[in-house]
Amino acid sequence: MPMFAGERALVTGSASSIRPAIAIASAREGTHVLLADVAATQNAETRRANLNAGGMALFNWIDFE
Repeated sequence: MPMFAGERALVTGSASSIRPAIAIASAREGTHVLLADVAATQNAETRRANLNAGGMALFNWIDFE
């Protein structure tokens, strides 16, 4: 059984830096991931990579200003 099966995580800034890799690694471990970023196109790519890794992911455009 994956290490974090059934857990949930919010990854802010999920379209840049190391955060896409964190989201994908979390998905591989069974975490349901909510991706949040202002960069919708890159965030969609991160979501697709999460799904390809066997995880569940939703993404939402968000700006914390």
